[in-house]
Amino acid sequence: MSYYGDGMVTSDFVGTAREQRTKDDGVPHVYFTGCGGNIAAGKYNDASKESRVRLGENIHTAMVKSEQEMKRVPLTKIEWRARPVVLKSNTEFPEERMMKVIENSAAAPSTRISAAFRVGFIRQSAAGVPIQFTSLHLGDDVCLLHLPGETFIEYQLFAQQQRPGGFVATASYGDGGPGYIPLEKSFAEGGYEPTQAFAAPESEKVMRETIVELLRAK
Repeated sequence: MSYYGDGMVTSDFVGTAREQRTKDDGVPHVYFTGCGGNIAAGKYNDASKESRVRLGENIHTAMVKSEQEMKRVPLTKIEWRARPVVLKSNTEFPEERMMKVIENSAAAPSTRISAAFRVGFIRQSAAGVPIQFTSLHLGDDVCLLHLPGETFIEYQLFAQQQRPGGFVATASYGDGGPGYIPLEKSFAEGGYEPTQAFAAPESEKVMRETIVELLRAK
């Protein structure tokens, strides 16, 4: 988000860029956010409404330029891979304690809602309900990887390293159940994201192993 607090649900500046690109050529465009759990518009944004417009223009310009530089290759094969993964919940936040937060009518609504999200994930994990990690392989060189949660950028960079001669695009946020998915060391470093990470710190190992499986060349 480029700014908060007006109560509006919006696709923000990436949405304005996508809509403009659709108007340009009359073809619907789909936008996927990559692993953006620990990155933002940052130094390009001052949280003003004007910045949202400018950021959208920048994304639109980049989209146009990237399409000008694309090349067509024969699509020789298509393969869809899927791996069901159960991420363990973070034991630092037990369900009993979270239920007390939910039941506390004096607590801020956002605090109670966050606790409810966490309980939902605790129960999903305890029941062994998996999250689907998937990858779409187009020919030998193009891979579209799909990950859950607000995943840290390091996972996207790691995915790209698995296919150094190819093109790997990552779409995160596929299942919001885990909340943020930081690195294991992030929990010791602190900050906002680990407090909203519902999966256990050791999930990093599972994430990396699954990414390797999904992108392994055959």
